[in-house]
Amino acid sequence: MAVDPARAKSLFLAALDHAAPGERAAYLDRECGTDAPMRHRVEALLAADQGAGSLSQAQTSNGLPLHPRPFDHVLPEAHVAPQIEGYKVVGYLGAGAMGVVWKALQLSVGREVALKVIRLGNLSSEKAQLRFSREVRTCANLEHPNVARVYDSGPQHGVHFCAMELIDGVPLDRFVLDQKLSRQQILGLMETVCRAVDFAHQRGVIHRDLL
Repeated sequence: MAVDPARAKSLFLAALDHAAPGERAAYLDRECGTDAPMRHRVEALLAADQGAGSLSQAQTSNGLPLHPRPFDHVLPEAHVAPQIEGYKVVGYLGAGAMGVVWKALQLSVGREVALKVIRLGNLSSEKAQLRFSREVRTCANLEHPNVARVYDSGPQHGVHFCAMELIDGVPLDRFVLDQKLSRQQILGLMETVCRAVDFAHQRGVIHRDLL
């Protein structure tokens, strides 16, 4: 059975961005089902990505920090820093199924932000563009201490971007291990997360990528 490269890429990126290593088996069980070739392909990409993490840091064509991943060769956006008026890109943070995220400086206020640039293919229709704009406006109205704030967004020279609060942290699973949290502390941490998600849900923002 031939493996669809686009779907393999999507599953790989989702596993990287939204699933802790211990949860990936269950995630692949659910998403791949009986499609063994697809599962093998995604697992191979995950293994390659883990190995790439031990390599010395690479750079983009702009001389910015870049941590290479198996799909970087088919994600040209991850190698060329976007030119967004009012922002100076200073580093590459990562890529997901919808877009590429950069660390940038918002020049008007001298503030570091997470600059998410949406891939053109994900906003190819007018309906998709309107949906993206509506979601950004809704998120911008969320005021909660545990929800990243949206500062700015819009299209520029055909590129759709969203500037958000830059959270300098680590994945939850790594934080739990590094801090050696007790079961009670982990429950308290997850309660904080759930309250923030519930706050967003009550205001019409549904997070579809929680695993």
